Parts: sequence; structure tokens; C-alpha cells
Amino acid sequence: MKIMTANVVCLGPKYTFSHEAAQEMFPHAEFFFEHTPQSLFNRVDSGEMDYGILPAENSTTGIVVEFFPLLVDQDFIPPSKEVHVHIVKELYLPINQHLISRKNLSIGEIQKIYTNNQPLLQCLDWIQTNLPNIEIEITASTADAAEKLLKDPNGVCIGGDFLVKKEKLIKVKEKIQSNPRNITRFFAISAKPNRNPSRHNKTTFAITIPNRVGSLLEVLKVIAAQRINLTHIQTFPVHDYNIFSEDFKDWFIIDVATHRYSEEFKNIELKLKVNDLIESFKFLGSYQAGYIKETLQV
Repeated sequence: MKIMTANVVCLGPKYTFSHEAAQEMFPHAEFFFEHTPQSLFNRVDSGEMDYGILPAENSTTGIVVEFFPLLVDQDFIPPSKEVHVHIVKELYLPINQHLISRKNLSIGEIQKIYTNNQPLLQCLDWIQTNLPNIEIEITASTADAAEKLLKDPNGVCIGGDFLVKKEKLIKVKEKIQSNPRNITRFFAISAKPNRNPSRHNKTTFAITIPNRVGSLLEVLKVIAAQRINLTHIQTFPVHDYNIFSEDFKDWFIIDVATHRYSEEFKNIELKLKVNDLIESFKFLGSYQAGYIKETLQV
């Protein structure tokens, strides 16, 4: 039987954590790479790419601010609730960050660290303790950081096992991340219709609520009354001032353990609107809950 190949775009160049997540979620895909989040999103939004891979949040550093607005801030005019690009898969990927080089180096020989901002934040405690005076250069990605080592024999970068294996790099120091349970949640996004919704057991939606006492509590009571597990809730600033005139207005982004066509979810949506508990509702995706993937052994 012929395997259908999908076109998947992720943040490049090759061998980033996004590339690793993409290979895990779509093992038979053809992979493409973009150097900016916006250009990646545009290729999915246009339909040129079947899927795009976005790191949504990290257990150490929180929301990945370069990516999340692209999903949440899509054009949206109430009372419409649909966004064009939506979440279709998720993956929780353990992130072990290593100090790596292209030759054997001792800690004392290191002169410079090349790193993307996200790995730096995840490893800041170790760096400040062990290399407090080291020069640091911020790069566009972990793979870009590894490329810098070609011209700097005494430089190191921060990256994971996937990068080490593919680029044949050397670990100077393993697992330097501050949080031993350092995990990044990746989304696969698509502008294409989502198939087999009955297999999906997780839904993400966003709401804004009136500025009155007890509004959020009432929303949570509606969800609890349907006996659905609310697995995650977070806030993100509303950026569309054509719709909302209040300062510091937030979306509440909520994950619930059910698919969008279940009776329970339909009841939640109906009761929130009928009881005037929300101002706006934005459906962001229904998908199969992710899982923890064991990291590569090098």
C-alpha cells in the first residue's frame, strides 16, 4: 500500500527540536524549513504546506512568545468562532540541553557560547554558575548555533541529542537545563479540514470574559458541570484593538479533554453564550492528545 506523503514545514535549518518533533509526528513526510515563525505560518495559511510545526510552550520558560500569537491572533470577527489555521496534533517532547562542540574541549577552554534564546533561558542557571563570564551570542536557531562552530574551534553551542547525532558533534557537558523535566509542547497546525474528529480527545479554545466579579468562576463551573477535565488554562493578551478597546484585555486559552463534536463540548459552548458568560469565543483546534517521547540515545 502506498503511503501518502505530507508536506511539513518547521523552523529551520535542519536538526532543530522542531525538526525532531516534526519527524516524530509525521515520519513519512517531506520536510521543508523556514527561518522565521511568520514565514512558516504563511506557508501553512496559504495551503502550500499541509502542516506546520510550532513549539507552543516550554515547562521551564512558559509560552513561546514568538509562535503563540500567530495562532491566537488570526483574523477574527465576532460572532464567527473559526480560525483558518488550527491545531491538528500535539506532542510533548522532552528537551535535554547539552553543551556541545565540534572537538573535545574542557570547560576551561570554552571562549564563547552560541545559542538561541530559548535554550539559553532553559540553561541559564548552569551557565551563570559554571561559566559566569563567558561571551554569549544569540542565534536564530540551535542549528544556526552549531554552524557557528565551524569557524570557532573554541566555541560551543547548546542543543539536543538530535542535533548531536545528525551533525556528529561532541557533548562537552550533558543535561545542563535547569529543570530535569524540561518538556516542550509542540503543535502541528494546518489550514486543511480535520478528519476523524471522533478520535480526538482534546480541544483548545479561547474566550474573553466580561470585566465583572466572578466571571471566570462561572465559566469554570459550566465546564465542571459537564464532567470534562480542564487540562490546561492560560492567558494571552488580546492584540486586536479594533475589536476590544479595553487596556490589558486577555484571552483565556483553555484545553479540555474531549473533541469538539461531543455533546459535552456543545453544551459548554451553548451555556457560555446563552448565559452571557463570555464576550467572544475562538475555536483553535481539536486533536489527539500528545505523549512523552523518549529522547534519542547517542
